[in-house]
Amino acid sequence: MLAADSSDARLSPLLRHFDNVCVHVAYKGSMNRQAYAWFSDVDVHGTKLAERKRPEPPLFSRHTEFLHSVDELKRVKPWWKPQDVNRTVGIWNIRTSASDLKTAPRPDQVIWLRNTTWFVDVSHGGTPNLWTNICHWSNSMFPVFEAIAKGELCRLPLQQLMMWQVPEANWNKAQQGYHAGVLNALLTEYEQRGRGMASRPRFFFDGHVTAGSTFCMEEAIVVKEPNLQHRKIYLQIRFAFRTAILRQLKVSPPGPRTPTVTYLSRPFGAKDAKLHGRAWQLRCHIRPPTFRKLAQAVFRQAGYRMVRAVFEKTTYAYQAKIISESDVFWASHGAGMVHLPLLPKDAVTVEMFNCGHFSYLYAQLALHVGVRYFVMQRTEPWCYKPQSLYGDTRKNMSKTYAYTFEEAEPVLFQAIRYHMWQDPVEDLSGREPMCDFARKHLAGTGTLPTNVLPNRWSKECAPLVAGPVAADGGSGRADDATASTESALAGSASVANIAGEWMTNFGQSYRGRKRLVDPPEGDGTPGQWTRWAGLG
Repeated sequence: MLAADSSDARLSPLLRHFDNVCVHVAYKGSMNRQAYAWFSDVDVHGTKLAERKRPEPPLFSRHTEFLHSVDELKRVKPWWKPQDVNRTVGIWNIRTSASDLKTAPRPDQVIWLRNTTWFVDVSHGGTPNLWTNICHWSNSMFPVFEAIAKGELCRLPLQQLMMWQVPEANWNKAQQGYHAGVLNALLTEYEQRGRGMASRPRFFFDGHVTAGSTFCMEEAIVVKEPNLQHRKIYLQIRFAFRTAILRQLKVSPPGPRTPTVTYLSRPFGAKDAKLHGRAWQLRCHIRPPTFRKLAQAVFRQAGYRMVRAVFEKTTYAYQAKIISESDVFWASHGAGMVHLPLLPKDAVTVEMFNCGHFSYLYAQLALHVGVRYFVMQRTEPWCYKPQSLYGDTRKNMSKTYAYTFEEAEPVLFQAIRYHMWQDPVEDLSGREPMCDFARKHLAGTGTLPTNVLPNRWSKECAPLVAGPVAADGGSGRADDATASTESALAGSASVANIAGEWMTNFGQSYRGRKRLVDPPEGDGTPGQWTRWAGLG
């Protein structure tokens, strides 16, 4: 491990840090792999180093085990048959290969890497997995972002990324996707924090990390597990990640909008298949007639709009735009739930499960990133009892089940009510003129109050504003909103006149009835209105 006096920089406890360490790639498969690591007895300059002990536990990464020395590599008995490596579990376009380990790495076969190398070993729950799964990729990315944000990533400039199991051709085809979007946001954040990186790191892909090759690294970092889903992430880190992603993807800030429920669905039927490719096997879902009925009920009772999103064959920028403007995010259990860190402040998520399926992965993630979590499960009593307390509960995960209106409505409205009752800014009293209240609410939450639709805002309130109001999904401040309001109204009619004029106009169009102006101060009488949205 790095010596305590080797650098003044703090190093993140989320990562494993090593200096002058070597890794020999022994076996490469699609979902199974193995390598061996040991500390080098010389550094990158050839200077002799003191002997160091093997770390405990002897892990470099989840799939790379430490040996006491390079000599032990000759005594490792491989568990595979080199002649059968392409018959192992794999994907059709990924070839497996193996090193027979009979010849220890010679100096002329070793590739020395200067400065810091980030060894990207995609894992999920301790087992090897494909890098293409976004939840697996996130396990390796989010802890690194937190280390970058805290200035604890590494002591030497980040110069190499060793992307084990990532084919270069596949990576180049996916530059608009989730994986490149997240990684590029991390590298941009690292550059902006002035960590001494003159240019983007060099990438070593699957074709470079061949079985039998040996790399020695001046400094190496590897993500530890437990990872994102099993630890607390402070809100400032979460919102910093959100900001970095939206900035990297050039996602424009949202305009004035009503609170939104986003239902994330897989492709459903022939129409979706034409737009998004083949219709994947549906897990828990709601049918189109149920969606339309729920959307009508949500708008009629709460003033929220409800939209359906399908992310297959879409860019990460599109996905980030949808998620960053979702106040209630509703989806079945699956990798789409990994988008939770992009939700705005005070957001809510609803996760659907089939009977007997239990997974606490995204419940933990929601807890740790500050998103209120609701679970939607079937109502039969036996569906609430796990079939096993020790074994796998994923038996029914991919079975198809369509929730009915009667099953989905209660949980969905619980989530909406929770979001509706969040106080967006401290100085909201509900006694302000409607446009002032809407402006403060918009600055605090990124959404308009439920009784102010965007067309009403643009017609009645936007003309009073000297310039556009920033709505960044939760980063607005109450004092900024107040200052912008006062500036917009300066030199025009007084607040009282504007309020009176609005009340006159609104009373004439409010279903043909006059609405009484609320008193300036409440007297404690039950049922008094304390919000323009009608919340008591």
